[in-house]
Amino acid sequence: MDRFISFEKGVDFIGRSKAERERAAPPGRRLATFVVEANDADVHGYEPIWHDGAVAGFCTSGGLSHWTGQSIALGFLPREHIRDGLAVEIEILGKRRPARLITQAPFDADGARMRG
Repeated sequence: MDRFISFEKGVDFIGRSKAERERAAPPGRRLATFVVEANDADVHGYEPIWHDGAVAGFCTSGGLSHWTGQSIALGFLPREHIRDGLAVEIEILGKRRPARLITQAPFDADGARMRG
């Protein structure tokens, strides 16, 4: 929430105490973006994310990014695993497909296209 909330302001707002508690003790999992080497099917939702031979998280959604020509998936992983380029496998239709975690948006990461 730090990118949306300025905690330095001395202004109280609804939910501030809850946001401060979450900031002090963040959730154990974070939403991450993955580029998947999917052959014939994309992530649809609730597919397991495998890391080091064990299920480490699950996908929430996914599909083909027409702008980048890549299969993109979103999923939750433990906070300590979140790092750019992390190699994982995502199970799609019973087959594990290689995937890598990305920390930048796959298209127009700096938002230049949106402003133009």
